[in-house]
Amino acid sequence: MPVPLHEIEKEAQRVVRSMHALEPPIKIDAIIAKSWPKIFIGPADLGDFHGALVTDNGRAAMYVTDKANEDQKNIILAHLTWHWLKHALKGNIDVTRQCMVHAPRPEDPAAAAEREADVFASELLVPLEVLERFLDFAADPTTEEQRAFISKRTGELAKQFAVPYEVMKQRLTLFSARRRSFKPTFKR
Repeated sequence: MPVPLHEIEKEAQRVVRSMHALEPPIKIDAIIAKSWPKIFIGPADLGDFHGALVTDNGRAAMYVTDKANEDQKNIILAHLTWHWLKHALKGNIDVTRQCMVHAPRPEDPAAAAEREADVFASELLVPLEVLERFLDFAADPTTEEQRAFISKRTGELAKQFAVPYEVMKQRLTLFSARRRSFKPTFKR
């Protein structure tokens, strides 16, 4: 059964608030080390998969494809953290889960867990209340110059938050939809 969006967001907020400072980039490996110090994190040759969570008799390991750059590692670990929270910590002690992160997903129940993990990872690494402090452009650009600035700024924010460009674009779209009254000053 799919988890409601607000529940996923609430769980991500609970995890990220365990850190002392909410400044980007939010490094999920530090959160995992603090919250679950016995989880092993390491690179692996995973073929076409981005990440894998393996648990056995109470031991756990999160593997990230050895092809991932630092931004990709962060989002993959955040995605795997959802599977850890949802499955392993709920009593399913022997789990092996391989996943693709922020990949196109069919609208079927089998893909629901992966969509949930993508939402969780995005909320964890780019909390909207943190993102708001860095926004310096209008949500609804009216000129080509403003659109170009937003595109450039989206890339800069993606680097600052250590997430892929598409993830930042999705977070900005969600922020805009939720906070229609937000009208920051357009900087040139």
